[in-house]
Amino acid sequence: MQTTIRPIEFAPGSRVIVISDIHGHPALLQRLLTRVCYRTGVDYLILLGDLIEKGPDSLGVIHMAMDLSSASDRVAVTMGNNDLWRLEQLIEPTYERDNILFSTTQTFARYWGSSLFAEMCRAIGADCTDRDMLPSVRESVCETFADELNFLASLPTVLVGERHIFVHGGIPCPEEELLSLTDKNAYCCLKYDNFLGDLTERKMCFSRWVIAGHWPATLYRAAIPSHDPLISPIHHVVSIDGGCGLKREGQLNALIFDPADDAFTSTYVDDLPLIRALDDQPASTDSISIHWGDNAVSLLENAPPRTGYHAIEHLRTGRRLYIPEGDLYTDGGELFCQDCTDYQLPVAAGEPLSLVKTTPDAAIVKRGSVVGWYHGRYEY
Repeated sequence: MQTTIRPIEFAPGSRVIVISDIHGHPALLQRLLTRVCYRTGVDYLILLGDLIEKGPDSLGVIHMAMDLSSASDRVAVTMGNNDLWRLEQLIEPTYERDNILFSTTQTFARYWGSSLFAEMCRAIGADCTDRDMLPSVRESVCETFADELNFLASLPTVLVGERHIFVHGGIPCPEEELLSLTDKNAYCCLKYDNFLGDLTERKMCFSRWVIAGHWPATLYRAAIPSHDPLISPIHHVVSIDGGCGLKREGQLNALIFDPADDAFTSTYVDDLPLIRALDDQPASTDSISIHWGDNAVSLLENAPPRTGYHAIEHLRTGRRLYIPEGDLYTDGGELFCQDCTDYQLPVAAGEPLSLVKTTPDAAIVKRGSVVGWYHGRYEY
């Protein structure tokens, strides 16, 4: 699919709400719309791609997006790389795409409990576990869910306004060359990993604000993990993906602004249980955040043992730390860790915290959007 660019205009004095990477979580989307007090027909709402996959109800998110779009012409939905990837498998099938559709449907069910194709199959009483039957099942799914698939296929790649550009992944060219993207495959804008890092390396910035998702904002933070949107005034970029569905402590973010100024605010929802801290704890002064893409490690065999932990060394930095048991995995014969940190959060007794993971003598928690360790007592 080629890149499509559409204009977008905002009425003076309006409010714009941007949400990206919902990843099959309609309940979180509904809670977030309630939290921001979304007003149909008054506010502008932009859903910035990756509606589906890696969550329990991808079909539910598509239906919400369709309903929101039907209810107001101030709603815009853009394409995400997951949306296009799955759409191509369904409406432009090849033998290889059928293999991917079959294998990932099974894999996603194991890891995330569901996938779009599995949900569609369940809805029509079809079996998605028989590879030989997949072509005929796919055809039935496409016929039954033609409206949903046509909706996905109609989504633009980029929205361009007077002062803002909205795209799922990023803009891979200088701003003055924006129209040249219509000659390129849409994935160049949708699956743009490490957009901000690439801009830094290329010494490139934009005059309009580019608001993007796709790459969880926490991946840009090397010391203290946070899932808040990351605003880069130098590049004129806002990265808003909160890791919903991808990170165990992830959240669904909403970026909110008046299109006439640069005053961005944000809020979020997640589905983590709340606890109340019973002890004070000071913040640590030196920390590291290790995350996917830079998470190759080695085990420290001679480190003092701690029940419930592995002692590791981060290969790139040489940083040594203890991580929870179960947070190591191998890929291609190499050892990696799940996202981890040695950051100790500043906590005041009585504060609410979101519980991410417990260990024998501590807990990984979120204080707001910031993730770290809490070594004190707590209660539910």
